[in-house]
Amino acid sequence: MHDLIQKYRDNELSAEDVRKLRKLLDGMSDNELAGILEKDWEVYKADGEQRLPTGMESRLRRNIHSVVGKVHSKWHIAFVAVACVMAAIICVGLGYIAHGGMPMVDAAHEVYISANDNGGTSVTFPDGSAVSMKPQSHISYHVPPSVEGERSIQFTGTGHFCITKIPENPFTISSDMLDVTVLGTEFYLSAENDGKNARLYLQEGLVRFQSKLSGESVELHPGSLASLDYESGRISVSTDSSLVDVFSKSDAVCLNYENTSLGSVVESLNTCYAPFHITLGSAELGKMEFTGTLPANNLMEALSVLEYTANLRISVSNSEVTLYD
Repeated sequence: MHDLIQKYRDNELSAEDVRKLRKLLDGMSDNELAGILEKDWEVYKADGEQRLPTGMESRLRRNIHSVVGKVHSKWHIAFVAVACVMAAIICVGLGYIAHGGMPMVDAAHEVYISANDNGGTSVTFPDGSAVSMKPQSHISYHVPPSVEGERSIQFTGTGHFCITKIPENPFTISSDMLDVTVLGTEFYLSAENDGKNARLYLQEGLVRFQSKLSGESVELHPGSLASLDYESGRISVSTDSSLVDVFSKSDAVCLNYENTSLGSVVESLNTCYAPFHITLGSAELGKMEFTGTLPANNLMEALSVLEYTANLRISVSNSEVTLYD
């Protein structure tokens, strides 16, 4: 382990070193990791001639001064340097790619990724699975999903998932009220903790959608839209194949409709914009056809397009939106 730490300091870690490091971290307890950190500190402390890498000491001094004031002990600075190196090594060893998010690693090796409020976040795991999260969505896990290892994450919010198919190793997505078991598929999941229900629209493949409250479980096929009521724990399933094309590029910023009923349009918007919920003022209104493009990341803009192109009126009360003719 100490050899790998030194290689990291010297910027000489190979791909094989990273795999070895990941395996070491997976089998290491918090106390063992703390012991390694302490031993590395002792090495620095024992070697009076040991210097920090060029430029590191000045950067550390500048950063430390801005937070806690002037620091006089060079050994304190050396200790902080070792801690920074260890934190970076842990991130490398855990192995994931995140774009646009704020990943954090705690002492238990749990990774927490939060989508930013502006454009969302895309995450790709070592097993090739990927998720595009909407703003204010979150993912956490202890072990990054890999081909041979555990494939399990916690999720809150709204996201588009593309899961790598490994029949003997299903992928599990959990939230406070539900579990989704995936063999390999593409789907759109909305599971807001502060909403009234969770929704999953399946584009391709097969998933098992289970309520933690009632224990009810359903298998979904392409074109199925499942809705879980948080209060009762009951699951309802409808089929709307017209949404398959709408969500075919759901990780982009637009939803495309061609001669799609307004009822189906509303279903797709409810999936994208939970916990906001859109309803139609009449059943006849749901039969109206709509052709056009709506943004998947700006609800007010989407409603404005519908208001002017379909000549509708809009009523908004808290998170409830109603469309009238």
